[in-house]
Amino acid sequence: MEWNFSGEKNVRYHIQRVNFFNTNVLDGQFFYYLEFNRNDGVGRGINDCWAYCFLPQAILGPFIGVWLDRWNRKKTMILADSAIAFFSLILGIYFFFGEPSLGVVYVILMIRSTASAFHAPAFQAAIPLIAPEDQLTRVAGWHQMVDRL
Repeated sequence: MEWNFSGEKNVRYHIQRVNFFNTNVLDGQFFYYLEFNRNDGVGRGINDCWAYCFLPQAILGPFIGVWLDRWNRKKTMILADSAIAFFSLILGIYFFFGEPSLGVVYVILMIRSTASAFHAPAFQAAIPLIAPEDQLTRVAGWHQMVDRL
């Protein structure tokens, strides 16, 4: 069976997939950075990174679906993507000019995590709007597989 995405929708979908991949790679780099730059015990950096990277998503997760059903998904994804990119840029600038304090890293991780908590379900809910009806199961399965990698 052949993919029948229209050109613009196909490009939007793949840009979002690349964005998710980049966000996950950056989060993984924070695990290593915090683990190797913390001097107070093995595992503490990973524990801190888990708390700041994933705890906001775990706390907000049960409520976000209700809010997203009432909001414009496209605007939500744009705002969440913009917040993730902006704060990643801020953190990159901090690293460029010197090593930032752990407090700055933690705050930016929490903001990025909160934005991701809104972006991921909005994108998941937008898949039926992007994919052709006859290939919806295939696209949703592809999305889930790539998201879990």
